[in-house]
Amino acid sequence: MCCAQPAGWTDLARDPEIGRPLAQLRSANRRAHQAYTALHAAAKGYIEEQVGVVIAIREAQAAGLHVDIDHWGGWLDMPAERAVIEARDDWEREDELLEQRSDRVKAALDVLERAGYEPLRPEDVVISGPAPA
Repeated sequence: MCCAQPAGWTDLARDPEIGRPLAQLRSANRRAHQAYTALHAAAKGYIEEQVGVVIAIREAQAAGLHVDIDHWGGWLDMPAERAVIEARDDWEREDELLEQRSDRVKAALDVLERAGYEPLRPEDVVISGPAPA
């Protein structure tokens, strides 16, 4: 058989162990669909805003303003697809970036500690006036 059929309630009754994985699969599928729908809407909105930039530039020029296209029209050179490509690159490098960030944070904290910095502790805080509720 080429493809498995979606599990139904009768399958769950026969094999309750598939309930959790099936729920996870359905949830992941729903979230992917929601993310795709949001991405589609965001891309459409971005394209519409690019058109808005064109209209605003033309109206400003018609009003006699000198419009530096390199400054004000920069968004016109960036296709919506660029955001997806950048996101994919970010995702592929996420572990590496998190590790680098962690190393940088640890190095900064080490410098602070060597300089005598001590983090604030709850017992160090003195509250004057009535105690908060």
